[in-house]
Order: sequence, then C-alpha cells, then structure tokens
Amino acid sequence: MFENKQAVAELRHRLLASGSFPNSQRRLLEFLFEHAQTDSSPTSDIIAKTLFSGDEESSRVRVAMHDLRKRLAKYFESEGRDLPVKVELPKGQYRLAFTDNLPPTSDPIQRFWHAHIASPEPSAVIYGEPIFFRDDKDVYLRSETVESPREMEHLLGSRRKDLVPSFAFVSSGDMAAVVALMRLFNSYGAKFDVVSARDASPSVLRHNNLILLGNPRVNEFISRVRDERESYRVTARGISEGKERRGGPSVYTDAAADDRRGTLIKYALLTRRPGFSDRQSLTLIEANYGRARYGVADFLSRPHVGQLLDLLAREAGASVPHHFQAVFRVIVSKEHGESEIYAVEPVTVRIYAGEGKR
Repeated sequence: MFENKQAVAELRHRLLASGSFPNSQRRLLEFLFEHAQTDSSPTSDIIAKTLFSGDEESSRVRVAMHDLRKRLAKYFESEGRDLPVKVELPKGQYRLAFTDNLPPTSDPIQRFWHAHIASPEPSAVIYGEPIFFRDDKDVYLRSETVESPREMEHLLGSRRKDLVPSFAFVSSGDMAAVVALMRLFNSYGAKFDVVSARDASPSVLRHNNLILLGNPRVNEFISRVRDERESYRVTARGISEGKERRGGPSVYTDAAADDRRGTLIKYALLTRRPGFSDRQSLTLIEANYGRARYGVADFLSRPHVGQLLDLLAREAGASVPHHFQAVFRVIVSKEHGESEIYAVEPVTVRIYAGEGKR
C-alpha cells in the first residue's frame, strides 16, 4: 500500500467530488478505491457484475477502464496538478496505482532515483563478496558455480583438502558500480554509504534505503528480500521467468553474441520496490557477472536511463512505478579480461501494481 494514507484519503474525496468525472466513472473510481485497501485485485467479471447490472462482457469493462485512465491523466494535468499524490490506472490492470505527484523534470536521472535521493533516509549500497579458495602456494582459485566450501568439496572431492576459503577479493564490476553510484548521489547532495553483505548490520537494513549488488549466491540479502510474486529471477544460466509469457522467451541466457566481433551477451536484472518499511526504497541490480552489474549501474547514472523510463511509461504512465522489474542486455568484449562494455539496453519491463502483480 502507498504509505501516505491520509493523502490517499484526501485524494479520494477530491476525485469523487470533482466534476471531471461523470457518475458512472465516480462509481467505478469508488469501487477501485475500496479494492485498493485490500491485497486482491478485482477481475473484469467482478467489475461487470457489480457495476454493469450483471453484464459479464469484458469489453464493457475495458472501455470503462480506458475512459477512466484518460480522465485521470487529464485531471492531474489540470485540476489535480498540485496534489501531493496522484493515482494512475496502469494498462491491462484493474487496480489503482498511487505515486508521489512530482513536478515535471527534464532530468531523467533525478526522476529515476527520486525515491532514494529525495528520501529523508540515507541510501546504502550492499555488495556481495564472492568466495575464493587459496592453495598451499598462495594461488587463489575462483569458480562462478561455487560459493561455499561444501560446493567446492562436491566439485573437487579429495582434491579440495589443500584449498582454504578466502574473501580476499571483490568483483571489479561491483566496485566500478559503487563508484558510479557514489558519484551520482554526491552530485545530488544525497547521503550514501557502502558496506559488504558480510558486514551489514540490522541497523543498516532498518535505517537506509538499500541498493543491493550481486546475485543470490554472493549476496545473501538478495535472497532474504526476495518477493515470490515477482516474475524474474537470476539463475546460473542467466535470467528466468517463472511463467511462460506469450510473445517472449522464458529465459534470457548468458551466451556468445558475435564471434567475429569477439563479444559476449550478459543479462542483468533490475528490481525496484518498497523496502523493509514504508519509508524505505529498495533497488536490486543482479547478474552473474560483475561487469554486467556495472553496466546497468552506469546506465542508471546517465541520461540513457530515459530509455528505461520510456519503456515504463508505456505500461504505467509518466510516474516511475514503486514496484517493477527490468531485464537488461549487456554486451561485453571477450578480450581485455571481459572489461570493455559495448552496449547496455533494457529488453523488457514488468510492473506490479499495489500489493499484487500483473
């Protein structure tokens, strides 16, 4: 639920009293406001039976929703432009979405990061620490598929006895991402802290907006904050989707892109949602490869983030949703230690309305 309940109640009163909505639209608005207070989203059949005299034809509901969506947008461009909270009706959904009614800004970076930089709470980046293993000659070994001594024992069997677990190194990609984010927050005068997942205290989690870097294998907090209603997950292969979706792949697989150019395709997952409390915002940047995580962090720190905002606007209107996921394709060079990034682009977005999911 949107945290400013008093502002939502005032908004409801203003909308239902406004002459911008005919009686039929006010009844639909009141019905949707009632359901916005629950965890369930009404179906088209329920709306048809409740508001359209038992007519279960979904076409009437879609027409009414389309009209209400346009009227709400027009209302907040004129009569409601100075209200602290705005409400939208995302396409394909039957649930109201509440957001802060922000003044227009030409700065896409500020728009995307507003939930962090305008918050009274500081932001903290929590990065993961991959496990290495040191042999008796002080040679450090690392496998992307191994994140614990037990996994190493399973992989190597008796050969593992001379290997000692070590957290002596961190991902260069994560550190580059931290620097990019630090520069961003400093440019807006926002408070910013950095801590490793192994050193993060409960106080850090309770009193900060959070930015989590890594993947579930190197950063335990990513698994800890997992929302089961979200569709996308980072897996050992890339990014998977929990349910098959018409017109799109269910898996985005890390793979070779073009052998002639010597490039690789890496996928990364961006998630934004409310944090552990109503006052917090949580942003996750996940990928199997550190350079992919850096590519997304750098993308979000530059005007290129406007490309992502355009994708989100097609689904949810002009406001940045409180809860969404975006899959990114990151193309990197095979040469120079896979350190050179050629391109970063958002591939698809998924928006979750209120407490429910699309």
